Parts: sequence; structure tokens; C-alpha cells
Amino acid sequence: MASSAEIYRSSGNATACRSCYCLASVIACLAASTGCGGCHFTFYVLEIKHHEKLFNNEKYAKKEIRKNWSRVLKIDTITIVFRREAVNMSYILQTNHLTKIIDGKELAKDVNIHLKKGEIYGFLGPNGAGKTTVMKMITNLWKPTEGTVELFGATLENTSYDVFKRMGSIIEFPTFYEHMSGKDNLQLHCEYMGYYSKDSLTEALDMLGLSEAADKPVKRYSLGMKQRLGIARAILCKPELVVLDEPTNGLDPAGMKQIRDLFQMLSTEYGITFLISSHLLSEMESIANTIGIISRGKLIREISMQEISEMNTAFIELSVENTQKAAYILSDKMKLNNFKIMNDSKIRIYEISVTTQKISKELLLNGVEIISITRHTESLEDYFLKITGEAEKSC
Repeated sequence: MASSAEIYRSSGNATACRSCYCLASVIACLAASTGCGGCHFTFYVLEIKHHEKLFNNEKYAKKEIRKNWSRVLKIDTITIVFRREAVNMSYILQTNHLTKIIDGKELAKDVNIHLKKGEIYGFLGPNGAGKTTVMKMITNLWKPTEGTVELFGATLENTSYDVFKRMGSIIEFPTFYEHMSGKDNLQLHCEYMGYYSKDSLTEALDMLGLSEAADKPVKRYSLGMKQRLGIARAILCKPELVVLDEPTNGLDPAGMKQIRDLFQMLSTEYGITFLISSHLLSEMESIANTIGIISRGKLIREISMQEISEMNTAFIELSVENTQKAAYILSDKMKLNNFKIMNDSKIRIYEISVTTQKISKELLLNGVEIISITRHTESLEDYFLKITGEAEKSC
């Protein structure tokens, strides 16, 4: 190896082997096998004097390398889990152990978000769970107490100004120069971003239904119109990533549908990636590819909507006058065992193959009065309440 660079060597067993990659000649990973599962590897750290952060290594290795970067480091065995993809930026946004503490209170703790290019990510959580805190750190409004934010394959720093020219955002609520028109506010934003396109401005106003109000001062806009103008500003400069904190606040149902359709169109046709926080679970269910659920500052679940759909629990909900008698008929007469008595009048039956007609007929023949019988599938709201409920119990 070249004598101009100090060389540090370590070896161990990888529990999962993903694409190894070099960070500006800082790390060169040489794997004996590229297959997954227990492959043995050797890696060399080159030119450690230029090293700032080693993202691939586990905490112990990173800490040791930082502490000992000026001398030969000997670590006999470490386990490395490659958390990042290669520099193909399959994750347009990634947070690593993101933590924010203010006045001794943890507003966010160890949050790890993974947002793929072109997807819509629904960021869900109860009020005060930490959604806005995380979004403020992602958009550099707040500095993390611990952890890092990676945008477009690079770590967010104090000097990462150019990164934000590739982003649009609304955090909490949009603010404008109230005496200026909506159109002039957008024009001013274009100048600030160094983006000059009259057509884009006109298109953004049209997309958000603000063409007729474009020349009116913003102080005459309703709350819903200001929210629309904020979204117009967020998408105005053709960003690659849009971060939106409760973007449908103040909109009526028709307006919500229009915005939902707009996000889907921008994601599908233009490849724009969205991170959207919302308390409207039905809205997120209809547009999100992936959801992250945060509770008490911790990201307790990150899962695709497809995975939720695949494990969706279907059930028949039965309301009767006498649950004990109904339960006897279900188990003894119909040989159904997968059901649960929810309360004094309600039973949930999880046998997917049985029909509501068959259940109704058998219960009526045996003198059980039925109040209602309906078939359900678990919604995103059901899943959210279950996951957050489990998190509350574990606290």
C-alpha cells in the first residue's frame, strides 16, 4: 500500500454485507466474499487525518477511530453492519441516531429515518410526539444534540447551504410578507433561491388554485389560502425533496383531496420525494408508500404500507344481546375457535373463510338476537393505535 497514507487494519465477521464504499479515500473496504450472512472481511482506513465521520462502523469503532486517528489502531474483532447504501443515494434522506435535548428534556431520541427517492413518507405520531422537532433538525432550523442528518448522500453541516436549494418545506405554519401579494412572495422566494422561471411561478399558483388571488395581498388570504401558498412555495423551485409539517391544516375536504392528488402526481410524474407529517391517518393511508410512527420522541416503527396491507387482520364484528350464548353457538355448533369477546355485547371473529350470512343464519336459528354484523379490515388508524398503545404500555 502507498507509504504516503497511514494504514489501519481490522477484521471481523459481517452480519450483513451490503455495498462497501469509499468516502473520499478515507475508507477502503475489501471483502473476501460479497455474499450476505457471516462473510469475513478486512478493511483498511486510509489517510485518517482527513477523516471526519465513519458512517459504516458501529459506535465503538467510530469512537475509537476518532480518538486514535493519529496513531495505529488495533481492534482485533468488530462487527460492522453497513447501514448506508453505496453512494447511489437510494436513500435521499437518512437520519442517524438523531437526538434533541432542551432544558434536560428529550424531545427526540435516537431517531433513524430512511426515506427512499421518489416515495411519499408519512410521519405519524400523537401531538407532542416529536414530529416537528425532527423536521426542524432535518431542515437545519435546529441543531441536533446528538446524531446526524444525511441529505442527498452527504452529512448536513452548518455550511450545507446548497443542499437546501434542492428542498422545499413547510415547518409548523408558512409565513409571508403580509402586505405583498401572493405572487410577489413567490417571486421573492425564487430570487432568494437563485431560481428564475416565470412559467414555474404561474404553474405553481395554478396547481394550488391561487391564480385568481395571485395579485391580492396575503393579509387578505384565508388560513386555507395561506396554506396553499405555502405549498406552492415549497414546490415552486422544482425540489427533489419536500418536507411538510401538517400541510393540509386549514383546508376543507375538497382542498385536502386536491392537495393529496397533487402530491401523488408530483411524486409519480416528477419523482419528487415527500416527507409529510400528519394527524389525518386516512389521508396518509391513501398516499404514503412508507410510514414512520413516533411516540414520546422515539421512532417506534418504520414500515411500508404494503407490509401493513399484507399483515392486515380481517375480522367480523358481531353485536348481540347475549355474548355468552353466541360464543357457545360459534364454538360448539359452528366449530369456530378464532374469536374474541370484546365486551358485554360485542364479539370479533377472525375466521376469514366464514361468511356473515352463515353466522347470522346459525345464530338466529339458535335464538340469538343480532344487533349488527359487519366485516372489517384493519385500517392504518387501527395499526397506529395498536402500535402507539403498545409503546405507551412499555413506558
